[in-house]
Amino acid sequence: APACAKGKAEACLALGKVNETRIIWQQEGANTDQTAIVSVTDAYSRACDLGSRRGCAMLVPYLRVADLGMQDHDKAIALARSSCEAGEAYGCEMLSQIYLQGEGAAPARSDVPALFRRLCDAEWRGGMACSTYA
Repeated sequence: APACAKGKAEACLALGKVNETRIIWQQEGANTDQTAIVSVTDAYSRACDLGSRRGCAMLVPYLRVADLGMQDHDKAIALARSSCEAGEAYGCEMLSQIYLQGEGAAPARSDVPALFRRLCDAEWRGGMACSTYA
């Protein structure tokens, strides 16, 4: 945490991942503590603010869920798009999910094949996108 506080984007990203993993292991099957979620989103948000495209992409799922009290479709779309355009495959995956589900002011589904092509080219998740829109 000290490295994150000192402005190290990768440290903030790592902190977010550690806190997220802790939630998964501790809260399996139970309601997730809002404080724990805030610790994750704060870390990812800080990483994003410090220039980590991965940090921005990791923040997107939290902005998509109404139950967490931080739903912001416009911000989710903007972060997913900017991280995808910067070459972050997870951002492209999040953007394709937003488009497919028609969330917020997402563009038409006609943009999805190009995103899957980008994911396929990046061999994201073992090339799963290649079979989706080949």
